Amino acid sequence: PTNFQNITTNQIFASVSNNYGCYNYATINLAISNNALTIPNPILNCDTDTIPDGFRQFDLNIEISPTLQTGLPTGLIIAYYATENNAILETNQLPNSFINTTAFQQTIYARIINGPDCYGIVPVVLEISVFNPPLFQDETIYSCSGNPVNLTVVNGYSSYNWSTSAITNSITVTNPGNYSVNVTNSNGCSKTKNFVVLESEIATINSIEIKDFDSINNSVQINVSGNGYYEFSLDGNQFQGSPFFTNVAPNNYTVYVKDKNGCGIVKQQITVLNYPRFFTPNGDGINDIWFIKNIGNRPKTKITIFDRYGKLIYQFNEKQNGWNGMSNQNIMISSDYWFIVEFENKNTVKGHFSLKR
Repeated sequence: PTNFQNITTNQIFASVSNNYGCYNYATINLAISNNALTIPNPILNCDTDTIPDGFRQFDLNIEISPTLQTGLPTGLIIAYYATENNAILETNQLPNSFINTTAFQQTIYARIINGPDCYGIVPVVLEISVFNPPLFQDETIYSCSGNPVNLTVVNGYSSYNWSTSAITNSITVTNPGNYSVNVTNSNGCSKTKNFVVLESEIATINSIEIKDFDSINNSVQINVSGNGYYEFSLDGNQFQGSPFFTNVAPNNYTVYVKDKNGCGIVKQQITVLNYPRFFTPNGDGINDIWFIKNIGNRPKTKITIFDRYGKLIYQFNEKQNGWNGMSNQNIMISSDYWFIVEFENKNTVKGHFSLKR
């Protein structure tokens, strides 16, 4: 038969004939390799590529062959196969650069050859360990005005190796810069985490530019300096990235400037003003006085009122109540009146309003 399994170690014979009926005979010695080979421990390797999926590339001659050759005669050659049957038949030999086809663990077979003879076939278990520690993404940390910051990774690994040469799971740094730590687990697999330490600081409010007396077009511009990343608010609750606020209603406000990186908040009181467009001094207790709400928050302010011909009618400061529609004990008629507000810094605002009776 084509396939033959011997039952003794005796010889068998081959009969060979040609087209003319001539025969010849050959003696074949069946030699069965009976070398005792130790099955190696699983070959453990770490999944070191960018995708922790249990697949990796092996260099079989470098990573496995030295282990199999330990204690064997010199000069043996090793070939690798995906199945034991392939190893027996010497078909579909695996390439030396081999990527496992079964995730995390796969058994391949090594055929050890002594010249033309089979020295033995042994299974080899490849194990791929995935080391994907939690909370190990690269991180950016801010140091407030050069204050020390702690760089920390989870405790409990076999070893730690920082770029500063520290070997603990946590270090304290004071200088901005790039830092890294390489951690190793019990399987000998390692991974590196990078830290970028940047400097930040609380803001300094240099000035606040208020455009008011313009109804819904009032605006506030906050000018700050500092080595930080800031956001701004007029109420301490709603913050925005821009220091410019539009459509600001007349009122008293507290300006907040917050460092986004947690270095602190500074604040300053401001007042956005507007003037009433009319008043009705008829003695009913409602809208009887023309005044500018919250003007008292602007010290040393003077308000002067004129009639349409430019005649001085009344003058008061921020500490007084306003104008009641009288001038020199005379009741002023219903008409339009003009005013000038002069602030301590000599800036002025001009406008007009109506007196209605």
